[in-house]
Amino acid sequence: MNRTGQYLETQVMTATPQQLYLMVLDGAVRHSRQALDALEQNRREDAFHALSSARDFVTELMSGLRPEHAPEVTGQLQSMFASICYQLLQADIHQDAERVSRVIDALTTHREAWLEVMAAVSSGEAAGSAADTETPAGGKPAGSLLSGEVHPGGVAGGPAGPAGPTFARAVQRPGTRSWTA
Repeated sequence: MNRTGQYLETQVMTATPQQLYLMVLDGAVRHSRQALDALEQNRREDAFHALSSARDFVTELMSGLRPEHAPEVTGQLQSMFASICYQLLQADIHQDAERVSRVIDALTTHREAWLEVMAAVSSGEAAGSAADTETPAGGKPAGSLLSGEVHPGGVAGGPAGPAGPTFARAVQRPGTRSWTA
């Protein structure tokens, strides 16, 4: 195994569940960007492979959702990820760079929200936060980061309260079907 492979293996083996989720999300974004670049340069075969890989990463994110911990949030994420997979498939069929661009926007927005969740979980653990059980103004559980309608471009609305451990526990460890912390 080369040094890059060893480094990546070490990163995966020592990562927290939240960091692993971020790595998978980053893979979806990276391959979507590669697909966009290939579509803009009319490299159809490269676009096909990048779009296929992006769908694989998004499917992995979807398969790691745990509705028993946050049914509302995981339902929204499941719908968003299903829509993203559909958009990636349509982009492949129609060679549509605009669809890929919208997918990148949705994934990037989700990534930014996930970074907020990671920060909240980290600070909550350090402060012994009870964010799991608190309900902020608006009646949303503290872990409900996303709100609004799900549409092909992603989730409309945005943050519905502070990010918290509930949302972080609503995902599983990639590839294990058990992303528990």
